[in-house]
Amino acid sequence: MLAPFAIGDPAGFWRSVVRFQLVQPFRFDSLSLAPFAARLIGPAVQPFALVGLALGAGVLAFSLRRNPDLPLACATAAAAWAAVLIWNKQSFCNYWWLCSGLLAAASAAPAARETG
Repeated sequence: MLAPFAIGDPAGFWRSVVRFQLVQPFRFDSLSLAPFAARLIGPAVQPFALVGLALGAGVLAFSLRRNPDLPLACATAAAAWAAVLIWNKQSFCNYWWLCSGLLAAASAAPAARETG
């Protein structure tokens, strides 16, 4: 989804998407833990805002190491996205719609039958 933007203007993509996420300030009206910690402790929490990205990548790497069926893939994506949102610098109610949609898809998708 992001490839066309990165291909069209790699420097602009780096500046406007990647770098902006690293230097933007906390949104104190956010529903995530990093801004809450920043309110309590102060700006020293800034490096921990990237914990969500690492945690989300870890969830994906751990859960998708074998060939998952559709429900497991959807549930894994929901768990990874939730990990990112919990630790992100900003997280609002509408960000969680993707997570709830993925969980709905996981519950509605037929599971692969195990051969005994």
